[in-house]
Amino acid sequence: KQKTAYEIYQCDWSSDVCSSDLVYHAALPYHMLRRTWRIDPFNHDYHGASKSTPVNDGKNIYVGEDYGVMRAIDFEGNIQWEYASNADRGIHGTALVVDDTVFWGDYQGVLYAVDKHMGKLQWQLHLGETIGASPLYMDKAIYISVETFYRPNGFVAKVNARNGQVIWLSSYLGAQAHSSPTMSEDKSTIYVGSNNGYLTALNSDTGEVKWRFQTGAAIKGTPAVYGGAVYFCSWDSFMYKISSEGKQIWSSALGSGCQ
Repeated sequence: KQKTAYEIYQCDWSSDVCSSDLVYHAALPYHMLRRTWRIDPFNHDYHGASKSTPVNDGKNIYVGEDYGVMRAIDFEGNIQWEYASNADRGIHGTALVVDDTVFWGDYQGVLYAVDKHMGKLQWQLHLGETIGASPLYMDKAIYISVETFYRPNGFVAKVNARNGQVIWLSSYLGAQAHSSPTMSEDKSTIYVGSNNGYLTALNSDTGEVKWRFQTGAAIKGTPAVYGGAVYFCSWDSFMYKISSEGKQIWSSALGSGCQ
C-alpha cells in the first residue's frame, strides 16, 4: 500500500508553542484535527477548570465559565454576547436552550433565563446557596437541583419557565445535590442523586417524595432513564439499575467511584 505522510502537531496550549513531525501511515481512520480558534481568558479564576459543557442550537455555542460569565459564541469563534453574574465561583452546570431562551444556574444559587439572541435577562431567581447542576425542561417548567450550606441540605425546585415563579420546592434531600434531575418516560417522576448516597424519586406535579434508594456513597452524576428503569452510578464504585418503584434490579462493580 502507498503510504501517506501526515504532519502531526504537538502543542503546549498554555504557551502556544507547537512542534511538528511527519508520520507515515497507510490510512488514518479520522481526519486529523487542528485547533481553528481559541478564546482567552477562559476559566482562569476561582476554580480554574471547565465544568460547564458547551451546548449549541445550530447557530451559536453557549457555555459558562468559572468566573460567572455565560457566553454565546458562533462557530467561527466570535463572541455574540456575554452575560456576567456576580457568581465569583462560576457556572458549573450546562446551559439549557429552549426556543429563544437560555437557562442556567450559577454558584451563587441563582437560576437565570436570558434571551438567546441578545443576551438580555428575562428573569432571575435566587433559590439557594449554590447551583452546580444543569436544568431540565418539561411542559413549560424548569427543574433544577439546588444546594444549601446548612442541614438538612439540598432540594429540587420546579419553576415556571416563562416568568420564574416557583411551582414547588421539594423537601430536603439530606445532602448537597450536585446531580442534575432526570424525568421518567411518563413524565410522572423526577429522579435525583445527592451526596448522602440516596437516589430520590419525586412526584413531578407536587414535589413529594415517592421513594428513596440508598447506595454506599455520594451520587454525583445524572441518572439515565430507559425502559421504565433508572440507571446511575455512585462513589461506592457500583453502577445500579433500579425499577420505577425503587427496587434494585442489579448492581455492577466498576472498580472505582463514578462521577
